Amino acid sequence: MNINLQNCNEYLNDEYVSKYYNINARKANGKKINNDDIFKHCVSYFMIPKITFCYMRWVQKQSWEETGVYEYMEKLIEESNGKYIDRCRTLADIHKRYNNLDLIYLEARKEKTLRKQKFGNNILIHLNKGQPIFAGGGCHRFAISKILNLECVPVDVGLIYE
Repeated sequence: MNINLQNCNEYLNDEYVSKYYNINARKANGKKINNDDIFKHCVSYFMIPKITFCYMRWVQKQSWEETGVYEYMEKLIEESNGKYIDRCRTLADIHKRYNNLDLIYLEARKEKTLRKQKFGNNILIHLNKGQPIFAGGGCHRFAISKILNLECVPVDVGLIYE
């Protein structure tokens, strides 16, 4: 599914999906829900550090190092006892990932869209009466779509309330 995310300004943390429905948002996979109570927990997507780092990089033109993302990722990896975070476990992995994100950004700017990923790797949203709510999956791609004002981007849908 492709949609316009320019009016998507809210984020629902996956902890609420787990609390209400005992699944993570990626596994909700278009699950229809009976009420919209869960959406009272939405906050601004700027509450997500990864998105803030993207704005610092591509809007404010700071280097990734200046944004603080390397230290942030190293801290997450350390707190996870060395588990992979965003497919990164070492500083070299982090540098490689963020250099690749620059390439994705440049491609999206040139093509005016994001390339569709296999299911589970696109931007993850919920739909509340047709209104997209960012669900936390694909933070960097979400930031790219917002920064570049992309008209239509590939998404995966978690919860649906009609």
